[in-house]
Parts: sequence; structure tokens; C-alpha cells
Amino acid sequence: MVRRVYILALTAVALAAGVVGRAAGAESAARVGAVKPPPVTVFFRFESAVSGQTLEHMRVELDRLFEPVPLSFDWLRLEEAPEAGVVGEAVVVRFRGNCSVTSLPPLPDERGPFASASVTDGVVQPFAEVNCDRVRAAVHYGLWGAERNQLARHLGIALGRVVAHEVYHIYFRTRAHGSAGVTQHSLTPQDLVAEKAELHPEDRAVRKAGGK
Repeated sequence: MVRRVYILALTAVALAAGVVGRAAGAESAARVGAVKPPPVTVFFRFESAVSGQTLEHMRVELDRLFEPVPLSFDWLRLEEAPEAGVVGEAVVVRFRGNCSVTSLPPLPDERGPFASASVTDGVVQPFAEVNCDRVRAAVHYGLWGAERNQLARHLGIALGRVVAHEVYHIYFRTRAHGSAGVTQHSLTPQDLVAEKAELHPEDRAVRKAGGK
């Protein structure tokens, strides 16, 4: 019941902003043509403080991952959702837990996902939640030595990859996963902190969007 109320509340916010994703089908096929679509607006909210450096690296990483599609993103805090709505599509991302690098993370927890997108009647909805505590713990676990001196940067990149995984499901309206890259079923700490990561080039949806 709590989960349903939460989703209904976010739906009301998205409807007020005029940003709920369009229906699948012909419109979904049209948006992956040769013309670059308008930026996707990401409405976001953090439960706790997050550094500007972490935010910036998250945004840059999400843009980088979707550049081959090609797709770009505008970020707005959820409370700043414009009454007039936005051009194009939008997603609502809520970051649960502690996304700060100023305190030690909890022990890695492999019992749940880093994030999840909402699904209603088998249809992926434009709402996602990120578990900051799990991501933060995975980043700390995946780094070694001096790398931990750049926790804010690595956490931002990791969050960008986790958000990209959910945006992939939402934008392409698919529950399927890729065989590699950030769209694979499960991401490891090493996937989050690796020097480079990509949307998997063999994913059918990505190939179609890129005109390949």
C-alpha cells in the first residue's frame, strides 16, 4: 500500500508538470529516428546532502553513456518542476539513503539492486529510485588505495551508470537487459568504478536508436 501511494504521488507531480512519458508504439518508434530528440528532463530529489562534484560527474557520465543514441539530459530538482511542463520526455529519479562521501559507507549489501524503475501492469513507468547506501558501499568496496581520495568523483560516475541503467528501461520501455555494459542485469562494484563503461553496443534498442 505504501509503495502504491508513493507511485501515485509521483504520478500526480509528473502530470502537473506535463511530463509523463508518451504511450509506446508508433510514437516510440518515431523518437528513435535520425533526428536527435529533445533532451530528456530528469527531475531528481536526494534524501540527504550530496556534493556538487558528485552531481556534476553523475550528469556528465549519463550524457556520455547516451551520446551514441544520441540522447542528452536536462536536470531539474523535483520541487522545481515547471507548471507549463517540458518539451520532450521526462523521468523522475529519487535518491534514497545517504549519498554523501563524508561518512563511512555501510557494508556491501548484495541482497537488493542499486536501483529500480517502476512497473505497472507490465509497463515500465518514468519513475526510478536509487539506493545511495548500496551504491556508496559498492564504490568504496571497488576502489583501492589512493583511488579513495577521489570518492566524490567515483560516486558521481557510479550514480550516473546506475541512473543510465534505469533510463535505458524507461526510455526504450523495455524490461529486457543487455548482455554486457551498464544495461546488463546486474552491475558489480567493478562495473561502477571501472575507468570506462558503455551502453552495450549490441543491444537492439541502442542499435536502432543510433540508426545502425
